[in-house]
Amino acid sequence: TLAMTGDLTLSAAAATITHSGATSLTIISTSGPVIVEGVTMSSQALSAVTDVTMTGDLTNSVGDILLTSTSAQAITHSGGAAQDLSISSDGNVDIEGVLFNTDAVTMSGALTNSAGDILLTSSAAQAITHTGAAAADLSISSGGNVNVEGVLFNTNAVTMSGDLTNSAGDILLTSSAAQAITHTGAAAADLSISSGGNVDIQGVLFNGNAMSAVSTLAMTGDLTLSAAAATITHSGATSLTIISSSGPVVVEGVTMSSQALSDVTDITMTGD
Repeated sequence: TLAMTGDLTLSAAAATITHSGATSLTIISTSGPVIVEGVTMSSQALSAVTDVTMTGDLTNSVGDILLTSTSAQAITHSGGAAQDLSISSDGNVDIEGVLFNTDAVTMSGALTNSAGDILLTSSAAQAITHTGAAAADLSISSGGNVNVEGVLFNTNAVTMSGDLTNSAGDILLTSSAAQAITHTGAAAADLSISSGGNVDIQGVLFNGNAMSAVSTLAMTGDLTLSAAAATITHSGATSLTIISSSGPVVVEGVTMSSQALSDVTDITMTGD
């Protein structure tokens, strides 16, 4: 035992304190901390540490690692390009309330991305799923359009250049105001509405070139029959009446007005 009341000074250019015993070397201060190169050691606590440089692991089995400076601080890894910094836990890794668990990220706040894209790169099927309540909607909005596979959504408007395919439900126009289906194509670019059955417009049935179930046909123009041989047929139980409310009815140059015929040239009959 070496008992001293003063300092122990090692004046060699390079000096070492070596313990060669079978057990441990303990340095204890009974009245205050042990200070080594400005680092204060007191009980199991280290303070006044600037940098910690090590090639092995830093193992902490109980307490936390606290960064208590009021200035900005960073945990920085300077390894090579393929040498990652890994932070893992048997539970979640909790960073500011964002939970990381293997490949899953869980959060209750907003995910803000001011520059890059959010990419789903798996070759398997992927989904964006919202599990909110019935009245809690999933909203996707943009200062411009929302572009989904070339279909543009802007407020209540949907713009597309492909087909709109509906295999089950109906397409409903539910506004109480007037609504229209409008085609703005060129003169020879028609709007076609077709069906494997009939096309039913307000009870009038269209099938190929045929119309049926028409009750009243109101027109301001001419009715032209362009077939080589054409017939107007009435199949009702009572009569067929042709009336002109403002002038006579002219059939092949014969004028019919009230019960009078005029402009008749020949009358050919086989009966009385």
